Amino acid sequence: MTLLAALSNALVGCGGSTEGPPAVSTVPTPAQTPVQTPVQTPASPVTSSTDLQSFAAAWISYNMVQTAPLLQLTSGASGSCPSGGNARFDASTQIETLAACGSKQFPEHLYSGSFTVSNLSKNNASGLTTMSIGTPSITVANASSQTEFSLESGDIGGYFTDSDTADSYFFASNSLIFKAGQVSRYVLSNAGSTSIVIAILNGQPDRSTNNLVFTTNNGKDTWQVQVMSPVHEAGTARPDRGSLLITRLGATQALSVSFGTNNNLTLSGGEDGAGSRTFNWSDAVVQAALEAGRK
Repeated sequence: MTLLAALSNALVGCGGSTEGPPAVSTVPTPAQTPVQTPVQTPASPVTSSTDLQSFAAAWISYNMVQTAPLLQLTSGASGSCPSGGNARFDASTQIETLAACGSKQFPEHLYSGSFTVSNLSKNNASGLTTMSIGTPSITVANASSQTEFSLESGDIGGYFTDSDTADSYFFASNSLIFKAGQVSRYVLSNAGSTSIVIAILNGQPDRSTNNLVFTTNNGKDTWQVQVMSPVHEAGTARPDRGSLLITRLGATQALSVSFGTNNNLTLSGGEDGAGSRTFNWSDAVVQAALEAGRK
């Protein structure tokens, strides 16, 4: 969230003659160096899995839609960001600008770009902030400042609450267009969540995403993705619990993905007809599917 040994043939010939009476000459048979069949290393099997492709599209989209809470959090903010970079809000134009802004909630990402903020309302007593976000142009980079994906357009409405124990985010969007990699684009529609809760424990985020649903299209296929049980992520680690239900448009059976400890995920149902399968995030087939989804 991938050999052939050289074949060498050697033919050695020898022959000669002696002086004297004519004699019937014989042509010696050239000595042959045995030709050895090279040992070939079999290529890694190519695994064509519709289910892994569906999971990759859903997971890439899941991570990109998590940009919404960060934009909510920074709406109307000005000053240094908690983990580097800065934010600046121009009240006259209602434009929020982020410059390599890092947050405690999403420490694996740096956000740069701008978006408009309207209907901004803050209630400091209750910790409630509401807003409407439009015309986003946001680049999301990793901690090494390498671009991972970008939000090119869309709309976000909703609110978040800030308390001493955790932040809770609620949002809805008609459309969000993301670019992942050089050519891959995902159009997310009807996205929304009624509960993304983020607490900071020992300086690290503890995120629980519940009631998130969206439809994503990569230009070829369309999937509906729904969080069936809260997806939990501690810090920058992979999810250790929770599940997604992924339904490809036209498929006869939905795919269920359950996250577990030890960096495992289990696929059940789906279109491959392969039953229940457990993978590790580091498995080559999983990484290949994710890489293909981010071309």
